[in-house]
Amino acid sequence: MRSALTALAASLVVFALLCCGDSGDAADGGADASGDAVTLLDGDGVFNDGGGPGDAGGGLVPLVFPALPAGFPAHFSSLTPPVMVARLDDLCAVDTGSTTTNPSVTLCPKGGARQTSSPPNLMVVDAQNATVLWVFSLDITQAVKVTGTRALAIVSAGELDVEGAVDVSGKASAAGPGALDVGGGVGSASPCDGGTGASAGAGFGGDGGGAPGAFGGMFYGEDAGQFVGGSRGGSACVQGGGGGGALQLSSATSLLVLPAGSLRAAGGGGSGGTGASAGGGGSGGTIFLESLAAFLISTDVSANGGGGGGAGITAGVDGLTSQKAAPGGLAGDGGANGGSGGVAAVSPTDGVADTTNASVSGGGGGAVGRIWLRSMKAPTGTPSFSPGPVVLSF
Repeated sequence: MRSALTALAASLVVFALLCCGDSGDAADGGADASGDAVTLLDGDGVFNDGGGPGDAGGGLVPLVFPALPAGFPAHFSSLTPPVMVARLDDLCAVDTGSTTTNPSVTLCPKGGARQTSSPPNLMVVDAQNATVLWVFSLDITQAVKVTGTRALAIVSAGELDVEGAVDVSGKASAAGPGALDVGGGVGSASPCDGGTGASAGAGFGGDGGGAPGAFGGMFYGEDAGQFVGGSRGGSACVQGGGGGGALQLSSATSLLVLPAGSLRAAGGGGSGGTGASAGGGGSGGTIFLESLAAFLISTDVSANGGGGGGAGITAGVDGLTSQKAAPGGLAGDGGANGGSGGVAAVSPTDGVADTTNASVSGGGGGAVGRIWLRSMKAPTGTPSFSPGPVVLSF
């Protein structure tokens, strides 16, 4: 899927030309004039550590970009790219870290052992609560598990092809990377008193679903420069669903999201109340895609809201990848059901009160998140977006 980028050689701007070998040859850990890439891992399994037992001479390559318009990448235009970056293969996990832990990446080569490290091209951006992974090029061929509390941005100087699932969703009460647990988007909740109370769904791309005595979280994030995820559902007596995370994929040449791949930033479903009031659904997160040249999307890109929990044993369903709303949880007696999550242009629904005990209620559904597309030319392909994207230009 990758090209040697020879056609762009005349316009490439080389930020630095450091080398890990004797003459920049690919076998020595550098890159030749055509932009050929090298192996990220040294032979001893450590990211670009300069050598070790069995070292085969692998290393990082110089970062090269064509002339860029102002504001690329959109959220991190003030950053200075690292001089040496990776052409990653077999990426299968990224931990964006937290305020107390460092980010890391994991490679899962076919037939080989998993290898995890914190290479120098992972940058923590505190102002945006994000981790930025700069790469020379990247072909995602398998599912990538993304964890941590910071949002994730992958910025590629070359082709960025997605042929596997990249998921930054909230899962039940666990929030996705870059999601919010505070702020106006969090679903409101009335005090829990002996199992009574109410929990509303979270807002983001719209208002969250309400519940008796609780109001849905407010919409926010209309400015594309805000790189944040979704919000948590209300938590009166039990936990609300976690918000979907925030993911940015940027390429200076081509971004291809192919039919075998998918991008997901769903909100988590609210917890069931087990006889008490249930949790609200989390809102979907952010997916921001940009490319300076080829831009093809032929798969599901979704940031749907999670369903509210039911005042019974049934939790709300996490946001789905399709255009179908995530169902709310059900109550054992047929009342106090949770509201469904937001999807596409359909708003989340409210949780309802129990038919026999009006002080117990299901949680409201979480709202959809936001999807942004930014490109020099109109994207092509046959995508399925939920919600519909906001299209920007350079």
